[in-house]
Amino acid sequence: MGVSLPPHSRRILMFYPRRIGDWVVTTPFLRGLRQKFPEAEIVAVASAKSAAVMPLIPFIDRFLILGRPENVGQNLKLLKFLLTSDRWDLYIDLDPNPAFSRGGWIFSCLTRSESKAAFERMGNENFQVRAHLPKGGGPMLERYERLSRAMDIPYQPRPELRAFPEDEKMAAREMESLNLGRPRILIHPGDLKREEGLRWPREKFVQLGKRLVAEKIPLFFLAGPGERETVESLTTEIGLSSSLVIGPRPLKEAAAFIRQADLFVSSLNGSSHVAAALGVPTFSFYMGYDWEVWQIPGENHWGLVGGERDCRSITVEETYEAIKKIIKSASLK
Repeated sequence: MGVSLPPHSRRILMFYPRRIGDWVVTTPFLRGLRQKFPEAEIVAVASAKSAAVMPLIPFIDRFLILGRPENVGQNLKLLKFLLTSDRWDLYIDLDPNPAFSRGGWIFSCLTRSESKAAFERMGNENFQVRAHLPKGGGPMLERYERLSRAMDIPYQPRPELRAFPEDEKMAAREMESLNLGRPRILIHPGDLKREEGLRWPREKFVQLGKRLVAEKIPLFFLAGPGERETVESLTTEIGLSSSLVIGPRPLKEAAAFIRQADLFVSSLNGSSHVAAALGVPTFSFYMGYDWEVWQIPGENHWGLVGGERDCRSITVEETYEAIKKIIKSASLK
């Protein structure tokens, strides 16, 4: 049964204090929400870890940040906003996990909303709309499809972000100075100093880079916060100039550089989802769990799968052959 908003006021508040990739996979749901309620004011409550991606989501009007517990001033400001603002017509808890969410429950009370929607779990018994989660959780995009059906809103499983024209012009100018040919590959090794099983190893990125360079395939590299030194050393070992390393940049600028790539290569992480949502073909290194839950859909998105909780077993040879095949395909020409 769908949610009807009162005709005199259309205000929607969403709660989801998670990371960048988590918000990216909500965008098919958010697009449908905007299509169903084109005149509504849609406001999102996010965490500091996802703040950078919020301006890139074209379906929300405003976002607010829920800080860590020690960020008392920031959280008091958010609390004051909730307590002094008009009643919300619709509150949506976007967290697709089955465990009880204390934060989501507290916010549902503070909003004084007339209608509430969420996934089915303890604490949401009084919500008007509750979407049933598939057994074992299931793929994230399937979870949001279920929430869309429960709310009677349109859904297409295609994440979507925007890049800003001024950033795209800046990125195009800087890329022109690098004088790279096409098709060109953007490699994001990620933070290789932690979460070892989630990242393809540094030495394999080096070996892959050398083989691609030998084939005269243009490469450039993305460095996130705290990654510049590691990515520069990797680039040097491949035999390329550190001028080919982009970043770290604010995400809105990094998004414009990602749009300059013909293929984005990375261990699956937030940047992989950002690239796909920007319309860039991707090749990702998956561990088994991520393949089941976080797989990027679409014919222009490829990947290889390692162990259940580890992607390090994926070989350089199978990666190289897969990328060569992709480059030869019509989709990158």
